[in-house]
Amino acid sequence: MFAAPSGTCAVEGGALAKSVDYFIPPHLDGFERRRASLAVKTVFVLAMWGPIVGLLSWIFVGDAARALMILGAALLLLVSPMLLRWTGKPAVAGNYLVGTLFGVVVWLTWVNGGIVAPSFSWISLLPIFALLFAGKRSALFWMGAALCALGAFFGLHATGFEFVQQLSPWQQIVMRFAEVCGLTIVIFGVVYLKDGLQQWLVDVAQRNQQETRAIIETVPDGLVTVDGSGRVVQVNEAATDIFALDREAFTGRAMADLMPTYDRLQETAQGPAIAADEHVGELDCGRQFPMEVAAGELESNSHAELVLILRDISRRKAAEEKVRQARDEALEASRAKSAFLANMSHELRTPLNAVIGYSEMIAEEIEFARQEDAPGSGFGSLFLPDVQRIRTAGKHLLALVNDILDLSKIEAGKMQRHVERIDVAELVDDVVSTVQPLADKNDNTLQVGVGESVDHVHSDLTKVRQILFNLLSNACKFTSNGQVRLDVRTTSDGERIVFRVEDTGIGMTPEQLDEVFEAFSQADSSTTRQFGGTGLGLTITSHFCALLGGTISVESTEGEGSVFTVELSADLRDEARSETSPLDTQDMVGAQEMVGIVGATGELPYLNAQTDADTILVIDDDRAMRNLLSRMLSKEGYNVALAASGAEGLLLAEQLQPAAITLDVMMPSMDGWELLARLKEEPSLADIPVIVITMLSERSRGFALGADHYLVKPVDRAELLGVLGKVDGVGV
Repeated sequence: MFAAPSGTCAVEGGALAKSVDYFIPPHLDGFERRRASLAVKTVFVLAMWGPIVGLLSWIFVGDAARALMILGAALLLLVSPMLLRWTGKPAVAGNYLVGTLFGVVVWLTWVNGGIVAPSFSWISLLPIFALLFAGKRSALFWMGAALCALGAFFGLHATGFEFVQQLSPWQQIVMRFAEVCGLTIVIFGVVYLKDGLQQWLVDVAQRNQQETRAIIETVPDGLVTVDGSGRVVQVNEAATDIFALDREAFTGRAMADLMPTYDRLQETAQGPAIAADEHVGELDCGRQFPMEVAAGELESNSHAELVLILRDISRRKAAEEKVRQARDEALEASRAKSAFLANMSHELRTPLNAVIGYSEMIAEEIEFARQEDAPGSGFGSLFLPDVQRIRTAGKHLLALVNDILDLSKIEAGKMQRHVERIDVAELVDDVVSTVQPLADKNDNTLQVGVGESVDHVHSDLTKVRQILFNLLSNACKFTSNGQVRLDVRTTSDGERIVFRVEDTGIGMTPEQLDEVFEAFSQADSSTTRQFGGTGLGLTITSHFCALLGGTISVESTEGEGSVFTVELSADLRDEARSETSPLDTQDMVGAQEMVGIVGATGELPYLNAQTDADTILVIDDDRAMRNLLSRMLSKEGYNVALAASGAEGLLLAEQLQPAAITLDVMMPSMDGWELLARLKEEPSLADIPVIVITMLSERSRGFALGADHYLVKPVDRAELLGVLGKVDGVGV
């Protein structure tokens, strides 16, 4: 049962209060509940007065039928609380109550002489009941009905209509006395209850005001009300704390004295509310501090006031400054890390270049000596497996270094795309031929399926090859005596190409699947011991897929195998033309400043030379690299000139006019970029093809400065010879 809230008009714990609460729907609250309670109590009063009037009518008039009808009307009034409980709508119950009273009063007036009937004055009371119990719209309706009834009775009386006079004069006096007493009691009861309702509303308003004031005083933000002249009217405790003023000193102050930017705030505060903005506050001591201020206009008694919500953001600003400093330090650390990695790349790749290059040359010399049956070739053949192991170990170490450097570029956001036309079938054949020895090592069958619709795509060849190599090498590594299959197809619209690598290897658990693309993550420590690797391959593959506008997904069942699906954009040319990374922009601007021209397309032109066809100038500060390239090129029949610095290389280039120049970037004094710019500035040297050979992956900068080709150390001999083979006029 719904309990009456504290402060209701009913007497707490009394029978009347319990009876009233029974008929009031639980969902009513506040003013509606009070009005419903007033209506129910009025019904009880009228229902009790009805039997009294009926009894007087029977005693003094002797009309039992009239007494019963009055009693029946009183009982009909009791239906109104039931309607309130059943419908939950006070307006329905109120209209029923007023309608029943209207019918009873009009009937009593008719049978008791019209305008002289004791009940005639009750007609004027009905619109008041309607206003209290049913609302304004219903009160207007019943006002019209009451006026019509009054007008009808007066009109009939004016025309001489004779109403039935069933009461003698002394009986009329008695009944009128009863009606007037009842009317007095009812009006008094209604007014008394209405006063209680009004007092309750006043109490509620005061309580709400106290609650609002308590909230205003306890909020951490300062609240200030400013009048039209810009002076403070009211403040809360937080505002006094912000400005270090007591309430009396604060009230009446000009807000512009405390807030130098107040005029700007007034100009923007033209609506009911404006968004928070930063302003400046000023203490009496002159110290200024940052504030966040929101404002809104408040119209009251025909004059507008401005309500300000203030927040001292000095601590937040200090925290933001610390965050900014930390960010700058992190960026500086990132730049330092990038510089460190670049240096480490040079320091690691330079000896690796010598190890791999010389091991290849030694292996070739041993093979050549064995074929020629040279003296001592048999002894040299004994070391051929060891030399091959050195070469394999060097390439493995180089792969690890490249993985770590690629990951650092990805984390720094400096990984770039170089879009070119790719023959997919040729790419797949190239990757499969590379991976085939890994499949044979574990006795796996490597199968390939290329869809008929697969032709060419425009993407980054190096990264697509790396994606396929990583997936196929992993599949072969984690599969023994099984099958590895690569399927290639295009989507129905031809806009994407899909690579699917499936194996029958060891598979993965659901927990391992959740971490498969995380850096340095493998299934467990035993996997690392058994299969090796750093756990970077799939991480780099995932980032490469995103860089090429694609996705990678995996499905796997432990003990049954795994399926990796890569979906890439088939055409990145438009995106490549529209995007320019910060590094590209910086390099292009630097190139323009140094040589005054940048290629319009950035494409690699074919090498073109009109100079000595068999002389190659090698410029590198590392002696091992110079000797390696010299032996590599001399073996192919080229004449090789060597320069250990940029200045020496520039001098030799002017003297020899070589067919091509190989240029290292990281050199002391005059580095490769400066030398390249000077070579292209000199008319007599500008047409000599320059092949940049470096540890750094700054292809865009090299092309912008005029490089004709770009190779990354360690140099692959076949790749270098292939580049030289494209030079017109270079021959041996």
